[in-house]
Amino acid sequence: MPYMLKQNQPEFDVVDGPMVGHKFRRGIVYETVPDGDKGRFEEVKAAAKSTVAPKVKPPAETKKNAGSEDDKPASVGTPKTGKGGPDR
Repeated sequence: MPYMLKQNQPEFDVVDGPMVGHKFRRGIVYETVPDGDKGRFEEVKAAAKSTVAPKVKPPAETKKNAGSEDDKPASVGTPKTGKGGPDR
């Protein structure tokens, strides 16, 4: 069931949980809303395509989290400067 933020509720950004980083604004229809905040939304029957927010992906599937700096291999050895190794 689609949801829309109630007029008397402030717009908000999710800061923790599985929907972290998502923004909820008035006038936009959402297919998924945070379980703990469902009381801030009203169910709507249908909406124009221009007001429907894109479907929410869990944080693990977003491009932002794919391949962090910790996933990259560390450099090994000495840089190739042509001046020999550390014994010189």
